[in-house]
Amino acid sequence: MATRESVSLDLTLVASPELQHELEQIGTPVSRPRGTVVFRRGEPNSGAFLIRKGGVRLFLRNARGIVISDRWMGPRSLLGLPSTFNQRAYSLDAEALEDVELISISSPALHDFVRDCSRGREVLEILAREVSAIQILAGQL
Repeated sequence: MATRESVSLDLTLVASPELQHELEQIGTPVSRPRGTVVFRRGEPNSGAFLIRKGGVRLFLRNARGIVISDRWMGPRSLLGLPSTFNQRAYSLDAEALEDVELISISSPALHDFVRDCSRGREVLEILAREVSAIQILAGQL
């Protein structure tokens, strides 16, 4: 199993403290013990996740099972945004690197938040950075 030290920390997908507070108001607290799955690639999307405490490993394997992308996401990171907005299955695997506290935000709640709240733009900026990173990775394959 990967450790926090063996994967790179990605700060580009981190919400501001103000956005974290607002997202906590529309989501549901959930927790996952170390080593358990948050979501798997190919699983139907159940919404996005905001990390409150702990760390999550986001990774992607190629067809031969080799890990080709490996990122550690820490507090205030948003997970699952692309699949939440395009309403498709998750495109990465997410695994708790340590006991983790999350806020689960349903797709409808996040769509409404982006449309109706002033901080919605920040969510879209984080989404754009994640999509750009995915495009760069795809170009390297």
